[in-house]
Amino acid sequence: MTDEDIDQFLQDIQRGSVVVEPAPDATAAIVTADPDDDPIIATAIAASADVLCTLDRHLHTPTVVSYCQQHGIEVSGDVELLTRWKSPPEQTSLEGNVVP
Repeated sequence: MTDEDIDQFLQDIQRGSVVVEPAPDATAAIVTADPDDDPIIATAIAASADVLCTLDRHLHTPTVVSYCQQHGIEVSGDVELLTRWKSPPEQTSLEGNVVP
């Protein structure tokens, strides 16, 4: 990538970004294995995120995943998320069955 390509890429990210700060009291103790990760969860909740894409193993524990699900957030790895995005959406029949 050229310097101009990099600048354009960064500008595109900035245009599509929203800065979110969780409330100071919003940081619950959820990630017991690594409390430094709690602000990540609080920020995802404050942003009403749909997906938290991370390879951090502490954020993939059943407790953290369940807590995120309660807030409408799916915890996913990068490859898993990209694979799902690249896959064609499932089609369902009128009876509700998945059509191959």
